[in-house]
Amino acid sequence: MRNLLIVNLLGIKSTHFGVKRQLPLRGVMLILAVLAGMFTADAIAAEDPNVELIIAARKGRIMDVETLLAKGANVNAVTAAGKSSLMGAAIYGNQRVVNLLVSEGADVNAKDKSGSTALIDAAFSGNVSIVRSLLAKGADPKVKAKNGATALSTAKARGNAAVAILLESLAGDSGSVDKGKKSKKKKKKRKKKKKKKKK
Repeated sequence: MRNLLIVNLLGIKSTHFGVKRQLPLRGVMLILAVLAGMFTADAIAAEDPNVELIIAARKGRIMDVETLLAKGANVNAVTAAGKSSLMGAAIYGNQRVVNLLVSEGADVNAKDKSGSTALIDAAFSGNVSIVRSLLAKGADPKVKAKNGATALSTAKARGNAAVAILLESLAGDSGSVDKGKKSKKKKKKRKKKKKKKKK
């Protein structure tokens, strides 16, 4: 099986069952692009602990995240697109990494260049436990991205019903709390009016 395809970078020929064929240029370019991308990402990560932290968080490598944070990597460092390590961990469903980053001071309401937050990213991926964790740590469910999307609208658009139900229940709770306060105030006003009329 190993000898089915041999790529000679000088002649760029393949051997398959003893028949020599020329590889299409597009295929060679794809192979080179993949290899270049892998080496470039590794080289950049090796030079910058913040980039390494973002990559480790996205991939769920908790030991690497702990080590990089201990070495002084910035928990709120971002990519060129404004994505933080917390956003990467949230969208890829890495619960333990999310918990660690938040405990180390990651900003739960930080926005990327599109206005998205870790909560919106978690709603996008449909991870209920991460959505719950972020909300418990103060993530604002009312934040809107530049396109107008909220965590709730994102969950609904992606068909993530469990996340949508959780976020709707929070909206319902806050609404009922507000209504409850208003109705209590109205009752107090009525009682005062009744007392004044009696006097």
